[in-house]
Amino acid sequence: MGRIALEGMEFYGHHGYYVDERKKGKTYVVDIIAEAPIQESGTSDLLEDTVNYEVFYRICREEMEQPRHLLEKVAGEIARRIYQRFPGLDKLEVKVRKLSPDLGGPVHNAHVVFRIPEDL
Repeated sequence: MGRIALEGMEFYGHHGYYVDERKKGKTYVVDIIAEAPIQESGTSDLLEDTVNYEVFYRICREEMEQPRHLLEKVAGEIARRIYQRFPGLDKLEVKVRKLSPDLGGPVHNAHVVFRIPEDL
């Protein structure tokens, strides 16, 4: 097994339980860590022998464009779509952070971590 990760993907999204949160929007950061059988690509140098992390990014971008009430839903949809596209993944972790959430005081971020297979 090997590990493929995309960390620090930034998106502006309109997620939140309250109407005002969804209306104003916020900056979100998404991290993806996947464990997959990538050894063959280490010798073949062929994209089809590995997990294409460009697909990870596209799925994240598409899901971040869909307003949701909960970070759990955002992370869960990203994880489900990635796992459907790459069913050979051994493990997958999706972390979605909402930067500077409006909670009445200084907070750097709120985040949710969704893990597959545990959270499926």
